[in-house]
Amino acid sequence: MSLKDSTIITRFELVEVTVPATATREIEFPTSSNLQNDTDQKIIITDIEVYPVYVQTGSIRTSGVGVLPVLEIPKVSLVWYYQGGEWIRNIPLAKLIYITPPIGTASPFSMERVAFDMLQDCAIDKCKVVYNTAPAGLPYVIPFGITYIKLVPNTSL
Repeated sequence: MSLKDSTIITRFELVEVTVPATATREIEFPTSSNLQNDTDQKIIITDIEVYPVYVQTGSIRTSGVGVLPVLEIPKVSLVWYYQGGEWIRNIPLAKLIYITPPIGTASPFSMERVAFDMLQDCAIDKCKVVYNTAPAGLPYVIPFGITYIKLVPNTSL
């Protein structure tokens, strides 16, 4: 079956993880029905990226809330739950930033793609971000761009 088949739909979802003023070291992803498997859809994640403040200055969903400050990036990693376990553990967020910062914007991170090989059976509500020290500059959101394939029932790749 080809990715051009009409039963396979490529999509994108912006998910904002809110880091509240009372944040702990682990913060769960919000539930997203578009990214959950159910009887009407099977979701396969093909890419995950992060947008720091030089890409998106404020939350799309919550007025007046800022975005992940550049200096917080080295503190944060991602834990991704799929196929019944935490198989991606503590990948640094810096590895998920693919947009080069504008000239004059400080960002000591290399822009190198991380290959995600068709992550299936994800449970977004069990995914989380983990800080190695307490978050600072709160509150803010961490915007994640998630590219995925939606399969309609009885379709496989």
